[in-house]
Amino acid sequence: MVVFLSVLLIICAIGWYTRYISCMTLLYYIGNKGYEYPSDEEIKECTACVEKRLWKVR
Repeated sequence: MVVFLSVLLIICAIGWYTRYISCMTLLYYIGNKGYEYPSDEEIKECTACVEKRLWKVR
């Protein structure tokens, strides 16, 4: 059981790390190209839109 949980932890850690790298890469690209970073209000609006789409029952 411990081995299974350890493998599962490693898999999740790799996934979280790759997600972090992807987000940081996107932010670097936005800053490097001179685009404005989104405001807190824009982030909240986009987050709500994405959550609605993800949780939409089809």
